[in-house]
Amino acid sequence: EAARIRPDAFAELVGRYQDRIFNYAFRMTGSREDAQDVAQETFIRVYTHLDRFRTEERFSPWIYRIATNVCLNHLKRRKRAAAALPDSFRRS
Repeated sequence: EAARIRPDAFAELVGRYQDRIFNYAFRMTGSREDAQDVAQETFIRVYTHLDRFRTEERFSPWIYRIATNVCLNHLKRRKRAAAALPDSFRRS
């Protein structure tokens, strides 16, 4: 609730969850760079959608659901981009 009003409260949420979300994203993507991108995008989405969070619910499942969705979207984009490459550029 406080994160909706005070930016320092949102910074506290980021501090509390940033390592966990990064590690989760790393396990899903297998790439440090992708995990950093996913974690950043997750926190951007959390911030822009704080008004959708139901305060009677726990925060951790909500942020992990967002992280999961961001990861899945990222992996789909990566797969489409790889499919668009000529065969000579694809990883074996």
